[in-house]
Amino acid sequence: MPKSRKWQSQKKKTSRAGIAIAAIVIIAAIGGVAYLITQSNSGKGILAQEEAMVGQPIPSSLYNTISSVSISTISGMSTKGVAALSILPSGTPLLTYNGKPEVLYIGAEYCPFCAAERWGMVVALSKFGNFSNLSYMLSSPTDPAGSNVPTFTFYGSNYTSQYISFIPIEETNRYQNVTLQTPTPEQQNLMYTYDPNGNIPFIDIANRYILVGAQFSPSLFQGLNWTQIASQLDNPDSSVAKAVDASANTIITAICSVDGGNPATVCSSFSYSPASFQPVTGVRDEKSF
Repeated sequence: MPKSRKWQSQKKKTSRAGIAIAAIVIIAAIGGVAYLITQSNSGKGILAQEEAMVGQPIPSSLYNTISSVSISTISGMSTKGVAALSILPSGTPLLTYNGKPEVLYIGAEYCPFCAAERWGMVVALSKFGNFSNLSYMLSSPTDPAGSNVPTFTFYGSNYTSQYISFIPIEETNRYQNVTLQTPTPEQQNLMYTYDPNGNIPFIDIANRYILVGAQFSPSLFQGLNWTQIASQLDNPDSSVAKAVDASANTIITAICSVDGGNPATVCSSFSYSPASFQPVTGVRDEKSF
């Protein structure tokens, strides 16, 4: 009997210990779930804040950060890691608008590859003129190639330059359910002449150089917002700068070769060489990534 009581007493102690441990486990589990829910909601909250900014004009401080990336940083950036522009055959008619070399862009707000390429375009074009009314944009929230890529939209923006004309076409909105702009027959003809599949983004620099698709992958911007991307652009060691500034380097070099090398304060730092570009038969589209 004493042994039996001892066993029963030990059993009760063990049961109490088991209950206590189980309670701790349950509390920890509840706490873990609560933490995950909080983290999830926090992430959703951040995205909700970014989505609320879509379509709103970017502040001058953000534009100044992007447009003031130093010439030395851009010109010193290797372009080996980004896709080259394609050079068109000699004798191709020059594309101009208002008596200046034209830079034609055709893209769409939903397109993650357009989202990536716009960063290099804004950096590059800001060396020849000024943007106004650029607005925040995120690429499609459901595109498997890159959802919610932070970018800008050229729709509704203005660009002024004494050296070049910039003609942007944003065909469709972020959700692909509203047509924003439609290319003219002439613009469509240019696009399908050099890429029968009509991939975007499509960039034609004065009908001397073209780009079909982005120069780098939009996945580079995963987990970053506009400010975080912009803050890295003048840092030569940043992976963001290495892609965006290299992209800008190729665009600036192409523009300098068609506008008479102006402004000299910009173009004197960029050396044009046919080897910097690829034959038109080698265009790269978004499926290359």
